[in-house]
Amino acid sequence: MSLGEDSTTIYAEADLEIVQGVASEVKIQLPGKVTINQVSGAMVADWEMKDGMLSVSFLEPVDHTARFTLNGEIRLSREGLIEIPMLRLLGNERDTGGVAVEVLGAGEIKDIKAQGLEDADASDLEKWSPAVNLLL
Repeated sequence: MSLGEDSTTIYAEADLEIVQGVASEVKIQLPGKVTINQVSGAMVADWEMKDGMLSVSFLEPVDHTARFTLNGEIRLSREGLIEIPMLRLLGNERDTGGVAVEVLGAGEIKDIKAQGLEDADASDLEKWSPAVNLLL
């Protein structure tokens, strides 16, 4: 996420590993006020946002792996406590990953209160390989 003065940019990568069955689509729960502008990937046929949910359908059912990226934005408070919105893949058995937050322009991040997450150095995230196992 890139925190800006007027809006916050969201960029996410999903690397799915299907361990049982096939997936013709996946659903991602979106926090309130998140707008998805683009979903792209070799296997992505279409995507739709509806009722706080992003549905991504594939060109053909996926039985092993699929990868896609999404770009979006959200308006957050300009000052005070800022809650970082988390995207949640639904129907998965296990998920791993990381969240990186940067400030664009004049500003700083202080008094970090990560709940359910571990602190990591930015250089560690470059080596990180996102993975989600789906049991369908």
